[in-house]
Amino acid sequence: MYLCIYLKVSGNKVIFLIPYVDYILLATNYHGLLHEVEKFLSSNFEINDICEESYVI
Repeated sequence: MYLCIYLKVSGNKVIFLIPYVDYILLATNYHGLLHEVEKFLSSNFEINDICEESYVI
């Protein structure tokens, strides 16, 4: 099994994009960046409603 983790750093803003099978986990320290990435993904791919996770193992 392969695991890819994509990272974007812009100044002090950081976002991780972690795809797994049919899911994508987004983790960030800046809420505005999260909305930008969600908007980009939804304009290029068909996505379902994104739920908020409180923890990940």
